[in-house]
Amino acid sequence: VMIGHCLLYKEVLRHKPLSIFAQESTSSQMLLFGKEMLYSGKVYDFEKRVGEINAVTLNDVFDAINFNFDESKRACAIVGAVDKPL
Repeated sequence: VMIGHCLLYKEVLRHKPLSIFAQESTSSQMLLFGKEMLYSGKVYDFEKRVGEINAVTLNDVFDAINFNFDESKRACAIVGAVDKPL
């Protein structure tokens, strides 16, 4: 399993910044640049953002997964007629 994680990690590192920005359309990038200018008065620093993305480690990803998918805090909802509680 660790070999799989290492290989996955190397692939993520190789494509991380490019794959994230490649998924953005030109119009959504223009909106991002415009909002940055309106809200902060600064030109969006693309290189700074790429640096921040490159700084994300595999441990950061695992921490985010553990935080967002904490099974001790899971919940369930049912919509419709229910004969008995879960």
